[in-house]
Amino acid sequence: VSGGLHGVGASVVNALSTELEVFVHREGKIHYQKYERGIPVADLKVIGDTDQTGTITRFKPDPEIFQETTVYDFDTLATRMRELAFLNRNIKLTIEDKREHKQKKEFHYEGGIKSYV
Repeated sequence: VSGGLHGVGASVVNALSTELEVFVHREGKIHYQKYERGIPVADLKVIGDTDQTGTITRFKPDPEIFQETTVYDFDTLATRMRELAFLNRNIKLTIEDKREHKQKKEFHYEGGIKSYV
């Protein structure tokens, strides 16, 4: 599980997914775009108003690319998101598993790495 450094994470996830949806809460608006196999289904559009900021990304890994498995361990991913939340002060990361045993975890540490030690 990688954290990324070079700003290509979203485009790589998009290229490796059957579906990717992005919701961007910015400047009072919610912007939305959906992709299928890396191709935009429609242009970016405003779908509502918001008083929040942040980005929500949902994706489904492409089983044609990930032939070994598209079943991922929730705890492994949650552990990595917890680490990233400590490294990025005041960020809020949420992971939600919508499979049979639904679970959701949220990580938010205002002090960043100071909250860890």
